[in-house]
Amino acid sequence: MRKLKIGIAVGILAFGAGVMAGVASKPASKGFAGKGVWVSRPDGSKSCESGSGRPIESDEKALRDGGIPVIEANHGDDGQMHIQMCGAETGRTHRFRIPEDALPKARTLGFEAEQIAGISQ
Repeated sequence: MRKLKIGIAVGILAFGAGVMAGVASKPASKGFAGKGVWVSRPDGSKSCESGSGRPIESDEKALRDGGIPVIEANHGDDGQMHIQMCGAETGRTHRFRIPEDALPKARTLGFEAEQIAGISQ
């Protein structure tokens, strides 16, 4: 009986190791890896001011009107600590993934490339 339990445990471990090896070797999904750069700019929202700040659609429209295609969009924050006082900036941002060659033009519109793990894009 003990040998059976040990055999089952070894089989489960071997199966798990095989599954993990397969997961670790899968490439990133096609169409995503290495495509585009993330840019952002503050949304203008203020503490204690419900509804303050621009809607994300207005910043997306600014990019598109500037001839910059938007691959992906979401909300974020600037990663800074902000004072918790009514009327102070919240640090919320609008984030957009755009083609890398459009970065200089996005900067002229007030967007900045985001830093990932301390590396500027």
